[in-house]
Amino acid sequence: MTEKTKGVAVSAMLWRDGKFLLLKRNQQPLQWGPPAGEVLNDENPIDAVLRETMEEAGIKVKVLMPVAFWYGRHDGTQLISISFLCEYVSGEVKLSDEHNDAKWLTTEEMVQEEMTHDIKDFVRAKVVKQLFDAGKIE
Repeated sequence: MTEKTKGVAVSAMLWRDGKFLLLKRNQQPLQWGPPAGEVLNDENPIDAVLRETMEEAGIKVKVLMPVAFWYGRHDGTQLISISFLCEYVSGEVKLSDEHNDAKWLTTEEMVQEEMTHDIKDFVRAKVVKQLFDAGKIE
């Protein structure tokens, strides 16, 4: 019998003033990544992005569009992950116990960090070029 996908996760590519928020994980792998997490049984992916961003960073966002997808295994579970471009609405960064640092970086600065797959996929996504061409990011 073919194994079915077991989980859905989301991440928030949170954009503010031409920079994106990255959080540093405090457990292995010690990488920089966006606010992210699994979609709960009683919520849709957009609600999950809003919840995860508030829980992990204390930031309220507006979800703009999905920008990248990833499929693979995480902690032994088959998982599909959807990355959403989000715009900052309000709040100051307040880290959860899952992270120990936060940075606002340009896409150019992002590629110089040890990053999660979410960020790697996002940097490659066409939306970066679209935002750059529109003069929204540098």
